[in-house]
Amino acid sequence: MPCKGSRVMRHVLAAMLLLLSWVSVDAQPPLPAPIDPDALDSIGERFQAGNSAYADKDFKTASRAFDAVLASPVFDALTDDARYAALSRAGFAAMQLDEYRKAHALFVRASAFENADGFVWHSRLNAAYMLDDDVDAALCIAVMGERAPASLDNIPGRSIARIHWNLERSRADEAVRFRLLASLFDANWQNEREDASHMWLEYVQFLLERDDMPRAVDAAARILDIDAIVRLRVDRRFDRVVAARKDAFDVGRSLDRQCKASRSAARRHADALWPRLDVMRCLLRSRKHEDAIALADDIIAKVAAEGMQVYTDADSKFNWILDARSQALGRMERWEDAMAQLRKASRLPESGNINVSQTLNLARLYADLGRADDARDAVELVGAMSEYGRMQLNYIALLGALDRSDDARAKVHFDYLATHRDDAPDTYRAALLQTGREDEAAKVVIERLRDERHRADMLVEMQDYDDVSRTPRRRIEAERWRAIVQRPDVLAAVEKVGRIERIPYAKIHL
Repeated sequence: MPCKGSRVMRHVLAAMLLLLSWVSVDAQPPLPAPIDPDALDSIGERFQAGNSAYADKDFKTASRAFDAVLASPVFDALTDDARYAALSRAGFAAMQLDEYRKAHALFVRASAFENADGFVWHSRLNAAYMLDDDVDAALCIAVMGERAPASLDNIPGRSIARIHWNLERSRADEAVRFRLLASLFDANWQNEREDASHMWLEYVQFLLERDDMPRAVDAAARILDIDAIVRLRVDRRFDRVVAARKDAFDVGRSLDRQCKASRSAARRHADALWPRLDVMRCLLRSRKHEDAIALADDIIAKVAAEGMQVYTDADSKFNWILDARSQALGRMERWEDAMAQLRKASRLPESGNINVSQTLNLARLYADLGRADDARDAVELVGAMSEYGRMQLNYIALLGALDRSDDARAKVHFDYLATHRDDAPDTYRAALLQTGREDEAAKVVIERLRDERHRADMLVEMQDYDDVSRTPRRRIEAERWRAIVQRPDVLAAVEKVGRIERIPYAKIHL
């Protein structure tokens, strides 16, 4: 006779089986309806029509045909290969019609398939780039670098740098930023035309936060730009890396190495201005102003003799060569010559558009020299500008209002600068100093030192650089700035997060 325990177990098992039977009956999905063979024939015909129209470059017809394929009730019954082909080709057709949002959505779906190839990921990147979707663009680059590192060579370095810069500035999606940098680092990606040191600097910071010291040291070895090396040295967050490779981050030797690299690049790229602009930056940092002017004169003479086409990037760099020449002239206190140079530069298109950068720089120089009317006239027809540009415009107007003792206008422009301070913190700080708000300026400095997002920029501004000639107005500003840096409360804030060092070169604004 079975015992009581076994009877209980049988009852439990019976109850469980009954429950399972209910669950299986209720949870079982209905059987799919039979696939309509006519629908399959129709979707096949539409797919072929889309392919034919695409081959004939009739992208509107192709797009309509592929839309019909995707909307078909039997689309989900197709094989993975067939659905992938339909989504990707529909995306290609949409791209040809400049329907970037539609194309991007299609490429996102297509890239979810295991057999998604590099062409689809690259197309998704292009669509994201056109939509200014920097997060998804960064994700695409990361995936491409992970799967096929050589494919990164097909992406312009300046585009990768711009995407990273936008993400870093907005602090968007840290996980994607880290994945992007890790992928680029593992792919041994290099960007000769535009130094990537600021990218490796952020990667080092990410690695230190994750306590991956060996990889952080390796990543720091790729930091070559002199300004990035200063950031590394003066911010305590990087002390462990600097201690591990102390000799590698000597500022003087690093500047010499960077200058040699720029000259070498200029020899390799005889038809490009970007390495020559880098050489001019090195000369300005080293206060070799006559050498910088001589190099610019050689470039100007060659353009005059052979035309702008003699340099492949003259449309985006020649105006900056003239800007650098103007800086060199100003440092020699040849103010009239510096203004004349900027006037010429401001008449040049800027990357095919109305010039903004040199126009604002000219107006700023006028304003610094107390020529408020000339400054106002200079920006009368200035083109569309960024948030940073609008900060410069309001600062120039503020200086003009101060010269006229127009307190009402000065308040309007100062209030704009205060409201939008994060668009150009250095410009806001200059406004505080020009209006005699030293206590407020010191408070802002301390706040930014405490803020991890702005700390590095603030520390860089506070270093003891080689001095250069300035306009009378900027000399007063510099004196007030040095007094703020030496305030006990400011120094105490610096000591907690960084340090102030003697930096053996002059700052530049290029």
